[in-house]
Amino acid sequence: MNTEEKSKQKVAHSSNEQAANKPISSPQFQVPNTHVLPTDEAVSERLKYLAGQANWSFNTGNQQATLRFMNELFDACYGKNGFRLLQISDDATQVVGIAFTSIARHLDFNDQDMNSVAAENALYCLARNLIANGNSFCAPAIFTLLFNHADLLKDKLIAAHCEIAQKDVGMPIGLMLGGNPFNAPQLIEFREQAVSKRVPIMDYILPFFYKEDSQKYSIPTDMPYHIPSQSEINRYQKMKSEYGVPNNNLLAEGKRYFYQIYLECQDTLLKTRSMPFPRI
Repeated sequence: MNTEEKSKQKVAHSSNEQAANKPISSPQFQVPNTHVLPTDEAVSERLKYLAGQANWSFNTGNQQATLRFMNELFDACYGKNGFRLLQISDDATQVVGIAFTSIARHLDFNDQDMNSVAAENALYCLARNLIANGNSFCAPAIFTLLFNHADLLKDKLIAAHCEIAQKDVGMPIGLMLGGNPFNAPQLIEFREQAVSKRVPIMDYILPFFYKEDSQKYSIPTDMPYHIPSQSEINRYQKMKSEYGVPNNNLLAEGKRYFYQIYLECQDTLLKTRSMPFPRI
């Protein structure tokens, strides 16, 4: 589990889960800052190169090269190197984010925590580009990760839910819940609710690349950007119909949670900067 989740575990006792579960109304939130560290051109070019090679090898079926470049990219941003992703340029975030999406979905580490790190890195890069530039081509992979691989982003969904609940209720999460929201047996329902917030996030993300009124994609579907199939979108629409929140409220809730989960990923990367500086 990542550093910020561990710090939240220390605050516990008392219970008020009902307060934490109250619906969001008229949320006030700002667009996140997407440039918390200056760009390092050398780091940016290196990661962009590794990601480009990983994507090309993956898309052309070169398994040996795919494994090599995916592993090199992952290692270059793992652990104490995590903050390097904060140093890449905006134009590198799409190619790096797509590569990390492929790593999260297809590279077998024999350890789901490693795939979770890749999924969080992918979400950070793609969401940063989408927030800063409105790049529609970054949206499908975010949607696909949330729809098909929510287990890999579970900790970040819980962390985002905790932060929003704290802001809405005005008290520490431990006082609200009376336990650790990440693993307390009595808080299973809270964790399930946190994971369910992927539905409004996907509702916010989908219009960037798909028009629900006409049931048509607004971007080419033959591009290797982890674009969900029509069948997957149909299944999502069923999930949405069962979520029980009016569309206007769902969109606002989705935007708020999207920004917060981005900040959770960004904060995790930022905290690695306090570790001894490695060479890339």
